[in-house]
Amino acid sequence: SELEKKHIPVITIIKKCGLIPEGCQDVHVKMGQIQHPMEEKHYISHIDFYIDSEFISRVILTPKNLNPAAALHLKATAGKLSVIELCNLHGAWIKEENL
Repeated sequence: SELEKKHIPVITIIKKCGLIPEGCQDVHVKMGQIQHPMEEKHYISHIDFYIDSEFISRVILTPKNLNPAAALHLKATAGKLSVIELCNLHGAWIKEENL
């Protein structure tokens, strides 16, 4: 549905990290196949990251001047990555990928 296309996180895992040459991989996340709005009345407030159910990071977003996306440089090379985003109107949405 269009609601799912705006809310389910899209995860891209890049096996070679651009910032740290050894022992790192990049994770890029954007909110939805269709870009989610970031307006005062409708926005993504934060994105949480977990590896194997262990919390690793939170990216806090504000509706002004940000796109609903995030990037992490992971030391982990294996495990299940879970990304949970919170929309102020439509609640939490999750996507999982194997590293």
